Amino acid sequence: MLDFENIKKPELRVEKNLVVCVFYRYNQAGEIEIITENRISNHKSEPTAKLPGGGLKKGENIFEAIRREIKEELGFDLTKIGFQFIGNVKFELTDMLDLSKNLPNQYAKSTVFMCHYPVDDLPDAPNGDDIDYFEWLPIADFRKGSRRNSYLQALDLFEQKLTGVKFIDCIESTNSYLRKIISILVKFINHIKYTV
Repeated sequence: MLDFENIKKPELRVEKNLVVCVFYRYNQAGEIEIITENRISNHKSEPTAKLPGGGLKKGENIFEAIRREIKEELGFDLTKIGFQFIGNVKFELTDMLDLSKNLPNQYAKSTVFMCHYPVDDLPDAPNGDDIDYFEWLPIADFRKGSRRNSYLQALDLFEQKLTGVKFIDCIESTNSYLRKIISILVKFINHIKYTV
């Protein structure tokens, strides 16, 4: 006979969909800086920094959501600035009162975008939002201060993309030089063949 009392029930997995955009620039020292939103929370004296973004509304796709979030938070029109999809990161949700504790079986997927924004001036914090101010912050400083795995994973993805872009550019320029050299060698060999 089956013991229905002791059957292990599957645990419900809650999943949230989020979008985040890494706005970056290079400072005079050549370091990468990113735009952070800073919130002064009620239970902490120091501000907490986050990357711009948020959750999807019902019926929105990821592109509509990131455009809306960035317009609401920073006032930027991403269709005019331009942005690039990087990828997705999946992480366990944490208890907002104690970031060191994960919530059991609650996950979120964050779609990460990037935007090169080499401008010094940042907008004022929007009225009525819980953002106190924006600032340019070196990635290393943001990493030191952030305990949120989602932002750290998003930055990992961003840095991999940046390094990949530079590497691909190097390969393409190397390939174009190789093609030129091969073309010159073929012409030279053909010339020797016909003159001998």
